[in-house]
Amino acid sequence: MADGSVEEDVLNTQCGYDVRLKLELEQQGFIYTKGCVGQFEKWLQDNLILVAGVFMGVALLQIFGICLAQNLVSDIQAVKANW
Repeated sequence: MADGSVEEDVLNTQCGYDVRLKLELEQQGFIYTKGCVGQFEKWLQDNLILVAGVFMGVALLQIFGICLAQNLVSDIQAVKANW
């Protein structure tokens, strides 16, 4: 390594390294031209029913928990009223 060839021993892990040497069709599997936000919005639109179902399920669980908590509070108040 005294001859100065250290660069050849180091693996280049930079983004896009050697991608331009591939054919254009192969490049499309490595180079993404759409941003994350746009792709996420597209995914949400494609899976709108699933996302809405999950949100409704979580909301119903939250409402159920609130009802149970309110019931507990009223039971505690009823017990305190009997003292």
